[in-house]
Amino acid sequence: MTWQQRSGDGVVKYVFLHGTPSDGSVWSEVMARRPAEAGCALLDLPDHGRARDEAQGSTAALEARVAAHVAELGDELVLVGHSYGAYLCGRLAARLPGRIARMVLISGFAGLPAERALGFAQMARQLESGELGDAELASDVARTWYGPGVTPDEQRQVALLLEQTGPERRGRLLARLAQLALVGDAHERPAIP
Repeated sequence: MTWQQRSGDGVVKYVFLHGTPSDGSVWSEVMARRPAEAGCALLDLPDHGRARDEAQGSTAALEARVAAHVAELGDELVLVGHSYGAYLCGRLAARLPGRIARMVLISGFAGLPAERALGFAQMARQLESGELGDAELASDVARTWYGPGVTPDEQRQVALLLEQTGPERRGRLLARLAQLALVGDAHERPAIP
């Protein structure tokens, strides 16, 4: 289940979706500068921040839960998403036809190349088996996400975000990222082996 923080005096019109493994707190500076009348909902996606843990690790299940939550917020919504949140914005707009007025996508993507997805799937398995420890995880995730030219700052940011995420959540997050190489409604299939 998602977790929500509301901001502003008005009816919710703006819904903010964070990237992974972050949470809704990444929008705090935006909230500090928004007009008082702008009704906003900052969501923590399942398995992120203050949201409940999800035993089901599929992207399709996460999308369905978030879509149901967003549908309850109203119509003519503006979705604002960063990274994985931007990816979800496009998926939510397709699931909620006529309910989304606009989208603001920051560092978004439509899916992952198969080789990156396979890297995330392998890391999820290695985490579960104990072959991969926390020290190597941040480096491996940063290289898989950003490529061989990952900067030290990017690597530190990934390490910080992973440190804030519990061990059980990390594996599920990596498995969900691996599913992003699947197109269309193929998210129903299990993670890439």
